[in-house]
Amino acid sequence: MDIRRIAADFAVSDQLTANDVAQAHSLGFQSIICNRPDGEDVAQPLFESIAAAAYNALPKPVLAYCKTGTRSATTFGLAFPNGR
Repeated sequence: MDIRRIAADFAVSDQLTANDVAQAHSLGFQSIICNRPDGEDVAQPLFESIAAAAYNALPKPVLAYCKTGTRSATTFGLAFPNGR
């Protein structure tokens, strides 16, 4: 997991695994957002396996992931063009 802070309460990462969920939680993340569709790469874990290991609410701080983290960072930038 390569976590990069985008804002005080938002970070992005490359592809997570179900095992990364517990580590993300231990680092203080309270929510995970998947910005990667199933089947994008043959080696990626299915979203269902990560969702089963994750929590259901969206409190902050948030960790968003995709293949490299770039799509998640771009999505954040589009949602918050002035940073926050």
